Amino acid sequence: MAEPPEDPKRSSRRQSQQLIVTVRPRGLPEEAAAAYIGISVGTLQMLVRTGKLPRPRQVSPARVVHEISDLDAYMDSCPRSTLPPGPGRRRTL
Repeated sequence: MAEPPEDPKRSSRRQSQQLIVTVRPRGLPEEAAAAYIGISVGTLQMLVRTGKLPRPRQVSPARVVHEISDLDAYMDSCPRSTLPPGPGRRRTL
């Protein structure tokens, strides 16, 4: 025997009671880490080589990630720009 159709009010109530969990990642792979602070992957690698940015963490045998807290600390250490916003921002040497 077929079951009677479910009451729509009861169904929507159950859906609204579902728990939605959002997780902020603690680490980012190299390309995402570079994008997070607005630089190229090559510049990110140079910052790590020169010690201006901590080395990434190896979280599994084949996976390394840059900690977001390290990226935030690096950005906090950067001076504020004195260049005006908009076109022509690049300094000429």
